[in-house]
Amino acid sequence: MTTKQRLENVKPELAGPRLVGKQAKRRPRWVVAAVALIAAGLGLVAMGQAAGTPKLPVFQAPNFSKLTICPVVRVIDGDTIVVQGDANAQVTVRLIGVDTPETVHPTKPVEEYGKEASRFTGNLLKGEKVYLAYEGQNPALDKYGRTLAYIYRAPDGLFVNAELIRQGYAHAYIAYPFRYLEQFRQLEQFARQAEKGLWGTNAGGTGNRATGPRICSCPTSAEGCAHSQAPDG
Repeated sequence: MTTKQRLENVKPELAGPRLVGKQAKRRPRWVVAAVALIAAGLGLVAMGQAAGTPKLPVFQAPNFSKLTICPVVRVIDGDTIVVQGDANAQVTVRLIGVDTPETVHPTKPVEEYGKEASRFTGNLLKGEKVYLAYEGQNPALDKYGRTLAYIYRAPDGLFVNAELIRQGYAHAYIAYPFRYLEQFRQLEQFARQAEKGLWGTNAGGTGNRATGPRICSCPTSAEGCAHSQAPDG
C-alpha cells in the first residue's frame, strides 16, 4: 500500500478536524486585538470588584397611584423646585436628603459646581410633572416654609433625589434620620470613587475640598435637628 493510500484510509475521527476554505485562514489581527481588549476589560472589572468598588443601592418604587402629581413650575436651584399644587397654588419643594452647592442664598456666595447642579436639575425637570412623596404620611415643612419631599419624575419614575447624588451634583445630607439615609450615603461614596460631578478633578477642586457627607453639628431629636431637617440652601 502506498503512502497516499494509507492516508486516504485514515478514519476521519482520528485525523482530527479539518479546516477548509475561509476557515483554514488565520484569524485577522483585529479579531485577536478585540479579544485581548475584552479580556483586559474583564480583568479591570474584576480588579475593581476586588478593590471594594461600592455597589449602587436598590430603591423600591413607591405606589405612584397613591402619590400627588404636580407640574413643575420652575427650578430654583439644584435641590429646590416650585410645583403647582392644589387650586393652582405654587408650592416650594426642598428635596429630602440632598444638598447641592449654593447659588441663590441671600448671604452666601455662589459655590463651586452650584450652577452645574442647578442646570442638571433643570434639564431633568423642565416641562415635566413630578410625584411627591413624604417622609411621613403628611408633608412636613422646613424652617423656611418649604415642603420636604422625595421627587419622582413622571412618567418614568426617576428618583430625582437619588440621581442628583449618584451623578455627583449633590452631597448626601445626613443631618437627621430619614428612610434612605444609608442608600444616599452609598450613592455619594459611589460618586466620589467614580469622580463624578463635584467630586471630579475638573470641578475646580471641590471634590478634594469636601471630606464627607454634610452633617449638621447641632443636637438632634426625634423630630430632627434645630435646622428643621434641611440645610440653609
